[in-house]
Amino acid sequence: MIGFFKRRIVRLHPMVIFGALVGITFFYYSGDPVLFSKVDDALWWMVLVQALLMILMIPLPPSMDIRGWGELTSINGPVWTLMFEYVANILYALVLRHLPKFALRILVVLSAVLTADLTLNLNLFGLIEPGPNNYTLIGGFAFTPEQIYVGYVRLLCPFLMGLFLCRLGKKISIPGGFWVTSLIIIVMLCMPILGGENGLTDGIYQLVCVLVLFPLILAIGAGSTLKGKRSMKVCKFLGDISYPLYITHYPIIYMHTAWKTTHLEAPLGTHLMTGICTVALAIFIAWAAFKLYDQPVRE
Repeated sequence: MIGFFKRRIVRLHPMVIFGALVGITFFYYSGDPVLFSKVDDALWWMVLVQALLMILMIPLPPSMDIRGWGELTSINGPVWTLMFEYVANILYALVLRHLPKFALRILVVLSAVLTADLTLNLNLFGLIEPGPNNYTLIGGFAFTPEQIYVGYVRLLCPFLMGLFLCRLGKKISIPGGFWVTSLIIIVMLCMPILGGENGLTDGIYQLVCVLVLFPLILAIGAGSTLKGKRSMKVCKFLGDISYPLYITHYPIIYMHTAWKTTHLEAPLGTHLMTGICTVALAIFIAWAAFKLYDQPVRE
C-alpha cells in the first residue's frame, strides 16, 4: 500500500509544483475588472502563500479568493480535481479494490442516482441551490457544501464505472477504435447547450454522456488494438503531454479569457489568431514541461 501511494505521488506531485509556478507566472496577466476582479489588488506575498497551499493540496474557502471566482485554489483552478483524485486513490487502496463485483455494482447504481440528482435537478438532499448551474455537472471547484457535493458526484460515478468495467473485463473491438472514439469525444464536446442554459434537456444529455457514452468509449478503447505508425505516434504524443497539459494550461486560459473580455470589439481575425496562439502556447509549455522537467524528475 505504501508503494501504491508512493507511485501516485511521484507521478502527480512534481507536476503540481510546476503547475503552481506556471500559475504564479501568469497570475497578474489575468487581471480583468469583470471576471477576475481581485487579481489587481492581490498582494504578491499572498500569491506565493496560495501557491504553497496549492502544492500542499490545502483547499481554500471563498473568503481567501484572490482571483474572483471563489475556487479551491486561485493560482491554478483545475488542481481541485487532483484533491478529489487523491481521495479516490485512498478509497481504492483501502476499500474499493477489496470489494466483490456485486458490491461494486451497487455502488455504481448509487453513484448513477447521484449523477441524476444533479443533471435532472432532483435535489434529493437539499444541497443544490437555485442558480445557473442547475441541471448540470458543472461545479466542484469551490469550498462550499453544494460544490463539495458536486465534486464527489463527479468523482464517484466515472471512477466506480471504470473500475466496474475493468472487473467485468468487457471490451468492444472495432476497426480504427482510436479514431472512432476520438470522433465521438469531439462531437460530444462540440455539442451546443441543448434547450438553452439551465434546462432539463441539456441535463438529460449530460446524464446520457456519463452513463452511456463515456463507458462505451472506455470499452471501445480497451478492446481496440492500435495499429499504424501514425496512430501510435499520435497516441504516444497525446499520452505524454496529457497530464502536463492538464496541470499547466489553465493559467494560460485565465490570461486569454481576461484579454477576450477586454477586447470584445476586436476583429474576428484577431480573436482567431489569439485563440490559435493560446492553444499553441499551452501545448508547447506542456511538451517542454514533460521533456525537461517531468521525465527527469521522475527518473
